[in-house]
Amino acid sequence: MTQTAAATTAGSINLSYGPNNWTDIEDVTMTTFGGPIIVSAFCLIQGLLTTSVDIWARWRILRDGSEIIRGYGLKSVLQTFGQASMLIVDQPSAGSHTWTWQAELMKSSGSATGTNAAEARTITVTELKR
Repeated sequence: MTQTAAATTAGSINLSYGPNNWTDIEDVTMTTFGGPIIVSAFCLIQGLLTTSVDIWARWRILRDGSEIIRGYGLKSVLQTFGQASMLIVDQPSAGSHTWTWQAELMKSSGSATGTNAAEARTITVTELKR
């Protein structure tokens, strides 16, 4: 027996430049029974600049405000576009929990102007009941 909660948004949301200027791109809340939780998240990340600055993306998942996993990639000089995805098995105590999918763009230095967004955003949590 399992239970699942998910949140999905097709539209885009603007991303900020870091460090540590994270944007919440999706979140989901579920009341759990104390079993293992499979957390999966996906989005498309776009950083399209009009200036020549190295950029890359970072993303992470939080549970109740605390980071449980982090990743990064998609480095480019003028354009970063690709998918960000994560999968982790989490083991929180029984009760209500919120998982938040976050992303930010990083740049080497100087000013960066252009379009920065995450789209096709989704996060899913599935509890495997004992």
